[in-house]
Amino acid sequence: MKNHVCKKALYMLCMFFAVVPSTTASAQSKSVTGTVSDANGPLIGVNVMVKGTNTGSITDMDGYYSLEVPRNAVLVFRYIGYETIEKAVGNHAVLNIEMVEDSRELDEVVVVGYGIQRKSDLTGSVTSIKAEDLNTFPASNVGDMLRGKAVGINVTATSGRPSSAPDILIRGKRSLTGGNEPLYVVDGVPVDGEGFANLNNADIKSLEVLKDAAAQAIYGARAANGVILVTTKRGEKGKVQADLNTYMGTQFLTKNFDFYSGEEFYQLRKEAIRTEMGRMPEDAHEVLMDAIMEKAYADKNFTDWEKLMLNPAFVQKYDVSIRGGDDKMRIAASLGFYKQDGMAPNSDYSRRNLALNMDYEIYKWLSIDSNISYARSKQTREDGNFNEYITR
Repeated sequence: MKNHVCKKALYMLCMFFAVVPSTTASAQSKSVTGTVSDANGPLIGVNVMVKGTNTGSITDMDGYYSLEVPRNAVLVFRYIGYETIEKAVGNHAVLNIEMVEDSRELDEVVVVGYGIQRKSDLTGSVTSIKAEDLNTFPASNVGDMLRGKAVGINVTATSGRPSSAPDILIRGKRSLTGGNEPLYVVDGVPVDGEGFANLNNADIKSLEVLKDAAAQAIYGARAANGVILVTTKRGEKGKVQADLNTYMGTQFLTKNFDFYSGEEFYQLRKEAIRTEMGRMPEDAHEVLMDAIMEKAYADKNFTDWEKLMLNPAFVQKYDVSIRGGDDKMRIAASLGFYKQDGMAPNSDYSRRNLALNMDYEIYKWLSIDSNISYARSKQTREDGNFNEYITR
C-alpha cells in the first residue's frame, strides 16, 4: 500500500515538473493595450517604449497603443512638453495613462526677437531646442539636426549629395506662388538658407522656432513662414574653458533598388523579343544586338554598376573652442572643420568655420558686443570642378 502511494506521489510530482516549464515559457510575454491622454483628451504620437530595449510603439489618433512585452517589463511614456512616466506592467492587460505637462519647462528662459522671456510668460507659440538635443546624431548641417526635434517643423531632404540643404517648413506651406522658407536669424542678424546651413553646430547654444503671428510679429512680413532664431555660445566670467570635439565615421549603402543580374537581363530581353516576334530568339546576337554586350554575356563578365558607382564614404569633423573672461571683457573663439566624402564620384563636401564673439562692458549701463563669423564650404560638382560658398 505504501509503495503504491509513493509511486502515485512520484508520478504526480513528475507530471507537475513536466507541465510547469511549458506554462512558464508561455507566460514570459503578454499583450498590453491602453490609451494615453491628458486633461483635454487623447494624446497622439506619444512614444511608448519598453524600458531598456528598442521595443516600442506610438499612440494613434485616439491615443491607443498595443504592445507585446515581457511580464516583468516597465513601460516608459514620453511626449514633448509632458513629464515622462514609467509604469510596471505586472498583471495589467490594460494600462491607461494620464500625462501632465512638465511645469519645469515653463521656467526655462527662451530667446525671442526682442530679448528673453520665461516660457510661462509667452503668449505666442515658441519651441526651444537646446544644443545637446541638436547634437544627438552627426549631420552635415543644422537643418538636418532639426528633424524630429519639434512639433510643427517638417524637414525634407532635397538631395542625396553631402550637405545638401533640406527644405524646412514651419506649420506647412503658407504660400502658393512665393517661397515657403522661414526667416533665419543668427545672433540678431538675418541670414539666408545657405548661411544657416553653413553654421557650425558646435557653436550653437540654443535654437528657438517662432511659429505663429504673435511670436513672430516683430519681424513683419519677412516672418510669414516662421522664424528660426539661433543663439551662439559666448564667453563667461570665470575660469577659461577649452573644448576639443571630434568624430570620424564611414557611410555606406545599406539597401538600394534590386537590379537585374546579367543573366536576368538576358532572359528578360529574350522573353520580350519572343513576345514581340511570336517565336523564341535563336542566339545571343538576336537577343542583345550589341557586340560588346554579346562578348560580356559569353564571358559571363557582368558589371555590378551599383557597386562600381557607390562606395563607402569617410566622414570627419574637428572642433576646438576657448571661452572665458573677466568683469570687463568676455571672449569666445572657435575653429571647426568638416569633411564628407561622397559615396558617388565627384560629390565630396568640406567646410571650414571660424567664430569670434566678444563682449566688452565699458560702464554698467553701456556695453559693446561683437560677433564675427566666417565659413567657407566647397562642394565638388559632377564635372570635377567645385562650387564654393563663403559666409561672413
